[in-house]
Amino acid sequence: HPVMGGDAQRYYDLARYYYDGSVTAAPPVAFPGLTVVTLWLWRLLGMSVLWPVAMNMMFTLTAIVIVGFTTCRLLSRRVQASPAVLAATAMCLTSTLMFYLSQGVLVLKEAGVYVSMASVAWVFAGMNEQRALSRGVYVRDAVIFAVAVLMMGFFRTTYLYFVMMGVVMMGIVNLRHWWLGVGLMVICLGAFWLGNLVASYSVGFHMQMVAGGDLMQWEFMTNAPRQAYLDFIGYYFYYSHPHRLALLPLTASVQYIIPFPWLYSWNLADLFPRLAWGWYFVGGIALFYYAMISWHRGDSLGMWPWWIAASFGVIAYVIAGSVSRYVLPLEQLFVPVAVYVLCLLRQGTYKKPMLRWSIGYVIVLAVTLAVCYHIQASYLDALSDYYHAASASAVQ
Repeated sequence: HPVMGGDAQRYYDLARYYYDGSVTAAPPVAFPGLTVVTLWLWRLLGMSVLWPVAMNMMFTLTAIVIVGFTTCRLLSRRVQASPAVLAATAMCLTSTLMFYLSQGVLVLKEAGVYVSMASVAWVFAGMNEQRALSRGVYVRDAVIFAVAVLMMGFFRTTYLYFVMMGVVMMGIVNLRHWWLGVGLMVICLGAFWLGNLVASYSVGFHMQMVAGGDLMQWEFMTNAPRQAYLDFIGYYFYYSHPHRLALLPLTASVQYIIPFPWLYSWNLADLFPRLAWGWYFVGGIALFYYAMISWHRGDSLGMWPWWIAASFGVIAYVIAGSVSRYVLPLEQLFVPVAVYVLCLLRQGTYKKPMLRWSIGYVIVLAVTLAVCYHIQASYLDALSDYYHAASASAVQ
């Protein structure tokens, strides 16, 4: 009966509630997929926290491998590097995303979303091709897609909105695959319907989340770690939609850089998420693609990278960038974009623009982190002074 806290504790206690009744009341859980799979494992192997952790580790490792396959499928006809080099580079870069890895071995639903989102991205990489695929490939892709979205429907139904958006984006720019797109949309809608049957969040609740207001302000902007951000951005969830859209560069940037790469306590649970340098490396190279390469017709990767960027932006818009854990299934998908840039650099193109970009990126990132550190340190000092004063007053 481990004590984990937060979402992990609720998922674990719900499994205990159904397994042996050792928890007397069912805790509230938004999406039951992780709990259901945990129960299956316990029926087979016995009750232990080891099994959901091992399952999530397997999901995370599988997602890393799928990212390697996706990179091959997306880039093998566009660059000179061999498929082995592409896959190895992608898997190595994904393995530097320490926040991603740390959440993928906890009793959380992230790992299940990693593997399902990576599988969807692999299918979309095929739709991104400007050539017709064989009927057998279409059938295989549809089956893999169906398994992925069914899993996503039960682990985190709301991510299917991004999948639907991706089907539309891929289908519009490449009408050659339109009938596959129609089939995938039907499958996705079916998975969404099934997921919502068991999820505690209804479609109406999803719309409330997008609209903002009291619900979102209370959920995402009322605890102490976010107070400094709240003081800076104001009452974001009460702003109009155009106002929130104008703030998207800020909210996306906050989502990009958090968790900050500094520690206030020394333990592994805090250390791993804050080893952010791998993500800053991958993200910086991917940003170079969007800024400098994507608009070159001959070197563009098509719509596939823009689907990831759009999904990242939607999350930043909805929650003000305040929970970076929500974009971890997307972080892995920026890796193929980064690998593409590295391949172009190795082939001798974009070297000078990349040098200038790298210098500017490092300077901007360093200044941003320094400012954020100063703001957070000042806030924590003020908070400490407030508690000391309150304690002294209480004693008197």
